[in-house]
Amino acid sequence: MDNSQIPFFGEYTNHGVRHINEVLQTATSLITDEAWNKLTPEDAATLIVAILLHDLGMHITEEGFIGLLSSDQIMTDYDKSTWQQLWIDFLEEAKRFDEKKVYSLFGEEYSVKPPVENHKNWSLFDKMLIGEFLRRHHPRLAHEISHFGFPAPKGHESPLRFVGIPQYIAEFGGKIARSHGQELRDALEYINYEDRRDYKGIHAPYLMAIVRIADYMQVQRERASGQILQIKNLSSPLSRAEWRVHDSIDDIKTINEDPEAIKINAKPKDVTTFLKLKSLFKGIQYELDTSWAALGEIYGRYEELLPLGLSGLSIRRIRSNLDNLAQFEETVSYVPMEIKLKTANAELLNLLISPLYGKVPSIGLREMLQNAVDARRELVDHVKRAQIDITLVEPNGGNFDIEIKTYVDEESNRWLLIKDRGIGMTKEIIDQYFLNVGASFRNSDSWHKMHDSPDGSNSVYRSGRFGVGVLAAFLLGPEIRVKTRHISQRRDQALEFSLTNGDAYIELKKINADIGTEIAIKITDDLVWRQLLEVPLRNSELSSSGNDSWIWYFNNNPSVAWFSEEGVPYTIGQTAPDKTVPSERDSNPPLWRTINTKDYPKIHWTHHHRDGLIVNGFAVFSTNGYSISFPDYELPNHPSPSSQHFFAFKKPRLAIYDPLGRMPLNLQRSALTGSRLPFEQDLVQSIALNMIAHAIVNVPSYEEMVAFLESGTSKLIYPGVRYGRRYQRIDFSFHPFWISKSGFGFMDPAVIALSPLRLFIVVSRSAIRNILNVVGDDAMITPISRNYAFARNMSFVKYMLYGDLADAFSGPYAPVNSIRGILILVPGYVFHQLNKKGGMRREIKDQITTRRFNNGYIAIIRGSVTIEDEKLIEIVSHLNAEEEEIFAMSILNPIVQSDLRLSNFFNAYRSTMKALVIPHHKKDRMLLVSSTDLEAAVNLFESESGLVDLNGNTEELDEENEDSIESSES
Repeated sequence: MDNSQIPFFGEYTNHGVRHINEVLQTATSLITDEAWNKLTPEDAATLIVAILLHDLGMHITEEGFIGLLSSDQIMTDYDKSTWQQLWIDFLEEAKRFDEKKVYSLFGEEYSVKPPVENHKNWSLFDKMLIGEFLRRHHPRLAHEISHFGFPAPKGHESPLRFVGIPQYIAEFGGKIARSHGQELRDALEYINYEDRRDYKGIHAPYLMAIVRIADYMQVQRERASGQILQIKNLSSPLSRAEWRVHDSIDDIKTINEDPEAIKINAKPKDVTTFLKLKSLFKGIQYELDTSWAALGEIYGRYEELLPLGLSGLSIRRIRSNLDNLAQFEETVSYVPMEIKLKTANAELLNLLISPLYGKVPSIGLREMLQNAVDARRELVDHVKRAQIDITLVEPNGGNFDIEIKTYVDEESNRWLLIKDRGIGMTKEIIDQYFLNVGASFRNSDSWHKMHDSPDGSNSVYRSGRFGVGVLAAFLLGPEIRVKTRHISQRRDQALEFSLTNGDAYIELKKINADIGTEIAIKITDDLVWRQLLEVPLRNSELSSSGNDSWIWYFNNNPSVAWFSEEGVPYTIGQTAPDKTVPSERDSNPPLWRTINTKDYPKIHWTHHHRDGLIVNGFAVFSTNGYSISFPDYELPNHPSPSSQHFFAFKKPRLAIYDPLGRMPLNLQRSALTGSRLPFEQDLVQSIALNMIAHAIVNVPSYEEMVAFLESGTSKLIYPGVRYGRRYQRIDFSFHPFWISKSGFGFMDPAVIALSPLRLFIVVSRSAIRNILNVVGDDAMITPISRNYAFARNMSFVKYMLYGDLADAFSGPYAPVNSIRGILILVPGYVFHQLNKKGGMRREIKDQITTRRFNNGYIAIIRGSVTIEDEKLIEIVSHLNAEEEEIFAMSILNPIVQSDLRLSNFFNAYRSTMKALVIPHHKKDRMLLVSSTDLEAAVNLFESESGLVDLNGNTEELDEENEDSIESSES
């Protein structure tokens, strides 16, 4: 044993002759004087054999291991598998080791594979793998050595066997040696019941208890010198931890006031060693308790052996300076607690991350930023409730509540730092919530007690809700470092720790720090690093939607600053104020509207950004977005309502404040759990009222409206409306409005159907001013572009003649198709093309009449149309055949309103606008609205200086005008 190199356990603590002698000395000290009087020479011999054997298998050589696997030796009373089968099973298991297990054995990433056949080519990792196998089964090997001898090379007889001692002593010595790797009661089952108390002078149960406790108590420093550990680089973290355990033992002594106890004083230098010592001391106490109970059962009923059962062991209890945690904590620089990331294994951690977030590293930043913003809001709320001057708890320096920085350390490691001036974390919050996947402190009773009002409400608008932030951080990098100090802790009670995916335990070290939290994440991915460096620059160059995949936060308070490599801070509020959203304290901020509901005290919305959801300041990005129900209305004879809209409402951008966490978001925060907003009806009503307010402010004069139809420009275009599929640019073919001498309205079936006007006229844009002077007050006129292609003109004329306005206006522009008569004025060559074979349906040709004019125009009439000749001639005189200008007039049948089924929006709109003809701007600026609904609209959008619309236009209303508005009942 002295010459053994223990090739498979080179990094283990001492298991040589010295260890054998120390176990033997401890064993003899455990035997009381009363027990010594009952022991025999056979007991002494068996005890020596058992202690010699118990770790002897760890001295096996490479050739001996190969010989062991090739042998068929087996103790059939104990085992069913040969060594070869055990080795095969172990290799299969080893291939499935998770990252944490692999790292603890080998100290680095390693793909487990069987060692090569030639042992001379075995690597260090091969030997460490074999060592783990032998460690598991060395109690069995100790037993087999007592019977078969020490393992010899393949094909050789064992040169080491017991000689000169009785076989039964060797056999019982082997059984007792084996028992130190089993539960004591399990080991006793392999001894015949009648032989348990005394077999040829051997008291096996008693010796088993002595050996297992004596071996367990070999914790003295001499087994693993700290000086050796400082100069010897151990590969295995398991071995390093074992050496540190022994090196931390300072003293072992008996206690005068408790003679059946021993006291161990230890000085563990880190939390891992502390936890291992706690586990070791707990294990020794368990063995003492189990042994005392078993010995009492076996020997307690027999007078002659009573000392072995009732007073056979010299100690009953183990004490240590670790028992009083509060007292011990004052002597060390770390927190003596078992703290770890609470998932079953490293692979499970990765499995949790991938389905939740995919491979989107920016989500890791969002989760960390959410926690930082929440922490700042919690601090502000706490000092307000506790009536603490916030300047007394704020750290010195720093202009921002949250700072995000990138840096490279002295070892060229790249880091992302998120630093907040928030409320901080205690050791309990770290252990029970931050490192406990799925547990959110913000859902706990402690949190609500701190931040809830007596009525159950709170003013902390939380963003993080699911307790998965630490998971997402691993999307950014493999290592996380945290510094934190809770507002309730002294400066010297701040904590710091680091964690990786494979850490068994996490050590909380005590440091001095300001209130708040810093989280640094190691960045190993080059692409992620490049993207992080670019974020501060993109911060001031966001698209109009603001949907940058790395920029999640759009509030000014708490303030968040990205720092460039040069140390220049960038914030949304400073560099792109138009991209920010109003806070929970704002009411009707410029360009935004505000509604309040029971569950959501503040909901801001606007049409001045692309649609999107911002919840408590954080964007909810989604490919599907959300929907608002503006159901299609139905008109008679229109089987496909979806094609009838001329205009549709855009989804607004929403800034929602949700203190109770009721917004139905999915775990990824990428979408709603359903497609509908929980406050949809309130939002629809607000949009309707805002559109009316917009009209109140921007209603044009008659001249302005004519100019608008001619040029396509007007303040009246509401930013929240999408005017049909073809209305993408100002030079659209058809216009979103119609005009009459009495007012104007939308080119929409519902608006036209509810209008009292019955003439619907389409005319080229350049001729519209002249035509308006010719037609009467009962005509609605809308322009058509003179650049309309000839083929489209042809189709338009044909479908107008057919009475199918849906096709004539390309679907979404159709007003109604309940038409009494049609008159169309077209250049002669257009009519010639229509009159060619196949140009017009035969039944239509039979129904039309025509009239030719001197300037080349032809009037085509179908149905009941009457118009004075003079007026018709004047209309024709304003048309230019070379410009391909067209005039078309439809006489509409009135639609019974009971036949018109309106959407939610149009019901709201119609209830406010009793007549959907909006009069032109006059001195009194009167709209045809009911006083009740107008009052609601005015109250909602009135400011100190007048009415404010989405474009920020403000105009005064004098008292006389206000009175006229309020008195209007038409």
